[in-house]
Amino acid sequence: MDPLISHKQQRATDIRNAIREYHAARNPWGPDHRAHAVFLGVQRNNARRGFADDDEYIERGCCWYLGWLLLLVMACVGVWYSWDRAASSVQKLVVSFPALRSFGKTHCQASSFVQVANCTFIETGLLVERLGQVLQSSYD
Repeated sequence: MDPLISHKQQRATDIRNAIREYHAARNPWGPDHRAHAVFLGVQRNNARRGFADDDEYIERGCCWYLGWLLLLVMACVGVWYSWDRAASSVQKLVVSFPALRSFGKTHCQASSFVQVANCTFIETGLLVERLGQVLQSSYD
């Protein structure tokens, strides 16, 4: 054996052992390395697909806004329909109930939205008061 080749082989073996010891002490294949590798992969994929790095800025297209607008319109229609059905059933109750017949005939004449809202609140309060009187008289 040539002493120079043996010396090179010994040096290469020492370097390999030192690298193995360094990596064994650092534990590169442990859970920290895996989590970091997954994080780097996610960052790489996001960069490749053109996504933003931070979570605060998310680009929303017109479909996202139209979806929320559609949900808002559906909610408003549902509230209006429920209110209309409740108002019509209360009006039928007021007209058909003998003790409340006089209350059912009183309607406010209003020209603005604020006046109509005030009239509605006043009539609702009077209806609740009249219903309370009817219930109280039925228990007496």
